[in-house]
Amino acid sequence: MSRRLFAFAGAALLGAATLVAQERSSQSSPGTKTSEGKPVTFSGCLVFGSNNGSFALVSATEKGSKDKTKVSLKVVPASPKVDLASQLTHAVEITGTVVAPTGTSDRPELTATKVKWLADYCG
Repeated sequence: MSRRLFAFAGAALLGAATLVAQERSSQSSPGTKTSEGKPVTFSGCLVFGSNNGSFALVSATEKGSKDKTKVSLKVVPASPKVDLASQLTHAVEITGTVVAPTGTSDRPELTATKVKWLADYCG
């Protein structure tokens, strides 16, 4: 019980930190121009997104990129087989395709085809 409460509190804190970080992040994000449409892999912390039932990958870096700038990405599963909910508040590696922000979104969107667990806690 206390472990779940701790995980929930951690997710809430990370969500708040995400909102602050979004305001500070630059308009162009690594991986959105050169990698758009091509499979890429990002590692970071998976948290709840800003909308109900949505997900975000925060403090994410693109695997194989020389630019280690941390970005925040909206994450959507490519299919029902991609289970994001079970990896909440975990450090993960997500492979998929990235599209630049459109419309009201201020973050690039990563359509996840594969999720790999890295650690139980982010940090």
